[in-house]
Amino acid sequence: MAMKKSKAELKQEGDAVKAIFATAKKKEQNCAMVLCGDGSLAIEADPRLPTDNLFKKARKRKGATPKGVTGVLKVKGTEMELVLTQEPPGGLETKLKQYLAKIGVKMKPNFILPAEDDGASADGDAAAQEEQAARTATANGQDAEGPSKEQLASDLKHITEIFKLSFGDMDENSAKELKSALKKIAASIASGDLVGAQNMMNQLKLLTGVGPDSPMQAVSLTAFGGAGESNGESKDPAARKKELTAQFQDLKPEIQRSVRISNPAHKAQMENLIKTFGKKMKAGDLEESKAALTAFKDQIESFDKVREEGRSARETKFNAIVAQVQELKGRLERIKAERSAV
Repeated sequence: MAMKKSKAELKQEGDAVKAIFATAKKKEQNCAMVLCGDGSLAIEADPRLPTDNLFKKARKRKGATPKGVTGVLKVKGTEMELVLTQEPPGGLETKLKQYLAKIGVKMKPNFILPAEDDGASADGDAAAQEEQAARTATANGQDAEGPSKEQLASDLKHITEIFKLSFGDMDENSAKELKSALKKIAASIASGDLVGAQNMMNQLKLLTGVGPDSPMQAVSLTAFGGAGESNGESKDPAARKKELTAQFQDLKPEIQRSVRISNPAHKAQMENLIKTFGKKMKAGDLEESKAALTAFKDQIESFDKVREEGRSARETKFNAIVAQVQELKGRLERIKAERSAV
């Protein structure tokens, strides 16, 4: 519903929200946001009051609905981050963006979805918070959600060609499931769901060992999806959940190291993987949770490889410059000697 407020009222609300964000720039705040019937949001923040109290306070605003969210508010520059304590109502983040634009507050809002309380959440770790706060413009034409549509389509084509070489030696059910999985990935790419396509591609690699970097040759699969039971993983969902949580904790130091020294695009991609892992773990989707872990490893390995190649190239260039300087120095000395001899 369109907001029916005067310019003065909108300015007053804008000033109040700006004051909240200005305070959050200096110190993070407990925060509650409640959607109102006119499309605005009641926003309450305080570093001392519990979020439940702030939510009740926001509900007292005129026109407030039961739809809202609570969390910890952080502001850096023109970006605000709300680390949520629960899943937000659908479309609330979009409503917040529209509301801020309406009241003249130039701030980019970001909701950080909650992860598991058993340690899988990246929200509780200070360094991980820095990862999640990395929301900057992308580089080299790659958006913050990961590879481009063209790159994913190319990767899918490569994977499909490998399986075409392999279908003849597979059992009928495995071949059928693989073809179905490939069609789902293609549909996600076509619809623009690039994150979903990337996650499904990661899961496919996890289950079959075939990915965009795999050599173009036939593979042997006796049963699609059966790889998880042959590598020592537990079949019990609760036990597997603990295993995945432990694996995430083991990866944290590498994730944090990688993010601290990386470019904005890599930071944004790692942040998205953190969110995906937490969300999938919360939903009990263990296969996609594991796919996210595999993606962490692949992303870190790829980034380190690029850094090493860059370091090697710089070293080669430096050595070439040193050699040129030495050669020039030798020439100057020879010229000097020749002039002295005349």
